[in-house]
Amino acid sequence: MAIAVGFGGVLIVLRPTTAGALTLPGIAILVTALGYALSAITVRVLGRTDSTQSMVFWLMTFIALGAGVLALPTWRPLQHEHWWIVCGLGVSGSVGQWALTEAFRRGEASFIAPFEYTALVWGLGLDWFVWNTKPAAITLLGASVIIASGIYLVRHERVHATAEHP
Repeated sequence: MAIAVGFGGVLIVLRPTTAGALTLPGIAILVTALGYALSAITVRVLGRTDSTQSMVFWLMTFIALGAGVLALPTWRPLQHEHWWIVCGLGVSGSVGQWALTEAFRRGEASFIAPFEYTALVWGLGLDWFVWNTKPAAITLLGASVIIASGIYLVRHERVHATAEHP
């Protein structure tokens, strides 16, 4: 039920009309969320046999190939003044992915998952700082529903696990 409520929060944020979820960006967000969930599960399974460096290397390789294919139709060469930005994104993204992979490989998902909600706060803060943009009230409502259902799910899972293994 909590997952359904969380998905309801996603729909609130997307505003499922022709201006929201039924657009290419809206569908891309849903596919991204599904892919992210699958990657978290995959890290848990692969973490038994593979190193964090190996998993991150192959993830970044496949992301680069996929992004390259998607960018190919409208490819433009990188301008010299943008190299430092692209390099900074590459380094920070790789370090962040390594840390996230290591956390999910070693830790309990029920403990790590709540920290991921800070991404919403960081996204809102950076959006405001860089572009001076504030989210609509409906977006904040949807985000609150997503966070509340996620926290409920994590707490319920932790209580249920404690009851099984006292």
